[in-house]
Amino acid sequence: MNNNNSYKIECVQCKSVFTEEETITRCLKCGQALDIIFDIEKLKKTINIYNLKNTPISAMKYLDFYPLKDRQNIISLDEGATPLVKSKELSKKYGIKNLYIKNEGANPTGVFKDRGSLVEISKAVELGAAGIVVASTGNMAASVSAYSARAGIPCYV
Repeated sequence: MNNNNSYKIECVQCKSVFTEEETITRCLKCGQALDIIFDIEKLKKTINIYNLKNTPISAMKYLDFYPLKDRQNIISLDEGATPLVKSKELSKKYGIKNLYIKNEGANPTGVFKDRGSLVEISKAVELGAAGIVVASTGNMAASVSAYSARAGIPCYV
């Protein structure tokens, strides 16, 4: 997808730019977090608006926005498309006429982290990772383990 370089990986502090082949999570110069910065003008030229408007709602609908080069690397468990549930009791309690709650428990592993795991494990596949290491005792471990298993990559919690 992103052979057109519609994004860059940039330090939030010093603005240093890194390549996606550098498997880092912090800036090598100042130690701060990294962010993905999209080139909106390039995206406007490459996004298929028809597909964006007409694809059924799921995490896969937004493929053009994921920092992936090749869609064949995508590891999905059919995440996303979680329901909005109207909350009558909370609506009454807080005086909000139309209050909805997003039920992220409907994701494959029961947590919202599945949305991120889709991209993280897909990127690991793209970079040829031999294994995945995750420091978690809960939701993140469950999600990353499930996606790693789908990808056929060992996961170490």
